[in-house]
Amino acid sequence: MTVGDAIWHLITASTRRRLTLSEDASPTAKQVAEFVTVAANARVSIVTKELNRKLAEQASQLEKLTAERNQTKAALDSAKLESNIRQAARQANVIDSAHDDLLLLAKAEAFAVDEAGLIKNPSGLDLASWLESKKESSPHLWPASRAAGAKGDAHDRGALPDDSRNPFQKGSEHYSLTAQSMLMRSNPS
Repeated sequence: MTVGDAIWHLITASTRRRLTLSEDASPTAKQVAEFVTVAANARVSIVTKELNRKLAEQASQLEKLTAERNQTKAALDSAKLESNIRQAARQANVIDSAHDDLLLLAKAEAFAVDEAGLIKNPSGLDLASWLESKKESSPHLWPASRAAGAKGDAHDRGALPDDSRNPFQKGSEHYSLTAQSMLMRSNPS
């Protein structure tokens, strides 16, 4: 459809009847009709050019805003991913110094925030299940376990070096204010 055809459909029926030229119309009427058509086409061309310019500006602005939105969404998703991984690691009793390692592992295994806002890897595994599977493959991320009734190791603060030598037990040959004060200095709580 040409611009002239579009204008022709926009004008009223009575105006169309007046502008319709018959076969026996005078040459002057034909020239006037031709002039009106050319003028209308020129005006439509000017208006169309301006509208196309505005449309291009809006499309450019939309593209810019879409890029900014995507960048902001990526930053928010990254922050949410990091926060949820750290929270899941604390709940799974992962040692604090291993949280950054878990972040790198999760990113390497392509964990991401899905459309529903849940954090999953491409195979659909959630963080809790993933951390549970890491207990076997990466046990160094969790604190060393102790057996029931274990005395602890030499680095366990607050534990007595030998339970049979209790410096607080009055009447014992090991009762000692000096040993008590040494224990209190090493573990004041």
